[in-house]
Formats: sequence, structure tokens, C-alpha cells
Amino acid sequence: MTNEQLEKYSFVSHELRLLVQKIDRDITDVSYSVTSSCEEIAEITWRNGYKRKVIVTADSLKGIVWDVLRHI
Repeated sequence: MTNEQLEKYSFVSHELRLLVQKIDRDITDVSYSVTSSCEEIAEITWRNGYKRKVIVTADSLKGIVWDVLRHI
């Protein structure tokens, strides 16, 4: 991962996770990953096991927040 991707990983794992869990108590996790084709994904997981992948490739931190919030 690049330094920018590491920053996004840390942000999604900590700050964004806290934010979305305050908004929706059924969300158990939000994670960030980079695919082998360099696509950046934020994955939201709900208590019932449902998962939703949000493409956040090339997003700023603000863009990641905006995209994830639109999917919850």
C-alpha cells in the first residue's frame, strides 16, 4: 500500500468506523482494502451479516465519508 492508502486505511478503521456506528448502531464494522487491480474498497458490515462494498478509488478522506454515508 502507498502512504496515501495507509492513511485511508487508518482513517476508515478508526474515525469513520466510530462515525457510522454512532449513526447506525447495527453497523459492526467498516473496513478499507485495495484489490489486486488497485481498486480501493470500503466495506460496511451490519449486525445481521449483510455487507456492502463501496468503491472509493481516488477519493479524498472527505470523499470516502461522503460515499460511505450515501450507502447507509
